[in-house]
Amino acid sequence: MTHRFGHDPAKAKDYLKEGGYAGEELKFYYPLNVTRPYLPTPEKVYAELSRQLTAVGFNIKPVPVDWSDGYLQKVQSPGDHALHILGWNGSYSDADNFVGPLFGEKNGEFGYQDPQVFSKINRARGLPDGKERDELYHTINAQIAATVPAVPIAFPISALALSDRVQSYPASPVLNEVFTKVQLKS
Repeated sequence: MTHRFGHDPAKAKDYLKEGGYAGEELKFYYPLNVTRPYLPTPEKVYAELSRQLTAVGFNIKPVPVDWSDGYLQKVQSPGDHALHILGWNGSYSDADNFVGPLFGEKNGEFGYQDPQVFSKINRARGLPDGKERDELYHTINAQIAATVPAVPIAFPISALALSDRVQSYPASPVLNEVFTKVQLKS
């Protein structure tokens, strides 16, 4: 079963109450002095997420960390971060390239520990392309989504501006633009 939470501040407040959240301070890490394809304006994204979380009752403590001061290591290691902003760009178009590195084994970033999901991902990796593999990854995605260890907030696309001299430009779905395949009009 797929959960579709949507935007419902009243329900979010109810969930917090049901979950026993009593206003404990939650450290929210976000990067400074960096632009990533999946996160062009980290400070603005943090500000909006923090605003929405605070509006429903979370006690957010901002923790800005300069990218060059070890931001990645701080948020991907076990520690005192309740929340953080980070993204993922797939290197190639395959379900495992998105699910496997993030949720295929225990890691400090999410504190995610589901041996059943780890086992399913390991099994799916060994299957040939086809219906059985696709169905297994759909099951894995649903199982991960049920516990919400991470929330996708953006879907990056290649931003391309082309001259009218361009006849053909095969854009990459994984942000790997190959300029040798561009064809110009004669």
